[in-house]
Amino acid sequence: MVLRPMTAAEVGDDLLEGFERHQVSDAYYRYEAGRLELRREVFIDDWNEEEKQQKIARMRQCLEEGGALSGAFLGNKLVGFALMAGPVRQGGVA
Repeated sequence: MVLRPMTAAEVGDDLLEGFERHQVSDAYYRYEAGRLELRREVFIDDWNEEEKQQKIARMRQCLEEGGALSGAFLGNKLVGFALMAGPVRQGGVA
């Protein structure tokens, strides 16, 4: 597996084609009023094509605003990614 930064030129409409996002969660943390709070709620995250296109649009917007996108690749296939809202600078968030 190769982890590397991605550019806006790599974020095509077909970027998430074949990408499987399925996650079942029963709890999550939320930052509110200056502290982390544990929330118990069951939800299933299972992206359809419309949701994948929404994620691609968000990636483009984030990169345009100075954010960063990193991808995990097996060969040429994207198998994971992390999107960080910007502006991001070398060594940390601006």
